[in-house]
Amino acid sequence: TFFNDSTLFIGENINASGFYSYDEINVLSNRVYCSAFSPDGTLLVLGGAFSDLASLFSVSGNTVTYVADIKKGSESLNGSSIRTAMFSPDGKALVLGGYIIGRASIFSVNGTSVTYVADITKNGTDLGNSVFSSAFSPNGSLLVLGGGFSGRASVFSVSGMTVTYIADITRTGTGTLFYVESVAFSPDGSLLVLAGDSGSYASAFSVSGSTVTFLADITKSGTALNGNVNSAVFNHDGSLLVLGGAFSGFASAFSVNGTSVTYIADITKNSVALTGTVNALSFSSDGSMLALGGSSDNYASLYNVDGTNFAWVADIAGSGATINGSVDTIAFYVDDSFIVLGGAFTGY
Repeated sequence: TFFNDSTLFIGENINASGFYSYDEINVLSNRVYCSAFSPDGTLLVLGGAFSDLASLFSVSGNTVTYVADIKKGSESLNGSSIRTAMFSPDGKALVLGGYIIGRASIFSVNGTSVTYVADITKNGTDLGNSVFSSAFSPNGSLLVLGGGFSGRASVFSVSGMTVTYIADITRTGTGTLFYVESVAFSPDGSLLVLAGDSGSYASAFSVSGSTVTFLADITKSGTALNGNVNSAVFNHDGSLLVLGGAFSGFASAFSVNGTSVTYIADITKNSVALTGTVNALSFSSDGSMLALGGSSDNYASLYNVDGTNFAWVADIAGSGATINGSVDTIAFYVDDSFIVLGGAFTGY
């Protein structure tokens, strides 16, 4: 989903009862597509189509303070938008990708200093088209990029700030992937899910060392997904996978056992089906809550998670107000004390 403007909010005091209040922390000039907290929670990166495309904020408690726009040396990022931002597990590297010159770049992170290192290439060859999604493996040794570039998804080895192309990821019998909108590793790194906007819409792969092997397309008990998948997220222990998008049901939960991914149910609001596209998903750090953002259904909602049951708690808002436009990125803070939303909604 593409937005005309963006406002970012923090919801405070998250618990089983939902959100008690919210604060507007920054009003940006245009679209916000992605957000990422550093693993230690001291930094927040926002990416989008706003001026300079990516910005860095420091985080202390629930105070978020603008630090700087992220640049390549002395030059601003050159392009129309940043679509993905991802910190490495140790927090020492940041990857940005999107509709930019270079397609995807790696930056070193030292305190509140983010320094351009290099564009990510395939053995010196530019990726050639946009990058929509990215994910580091849990041990930080691999990076997967997904998008509209040749091959659609590629795996790279990571050693410090050096990112080296290994191979494109393929589906057995079908070769080239769909456009890849979302990339997610399981917490133990043994399973990779790629999701996108055509073909099978979502597929599972096993990961062993640097080898990524197609397992199966993800279905609802044998029934193929029938629309775009915009977001894929595992819970904290890898036992659950949730997909969100434009397919029938809009958000669905799956159990994960080894390399087996099994449909559980569509996610609803008190047994009432969702009515519009889901753009963003985020589990809390202990897996007890799921936040969901999209283009309808009051745009953002909070669920309690108990085993394989997802119970709607509340729409995300505060002081009696509701969000009034699409949500495209949603992220719990590292200690789950607040959440960040970015999208097309206006200030309150």
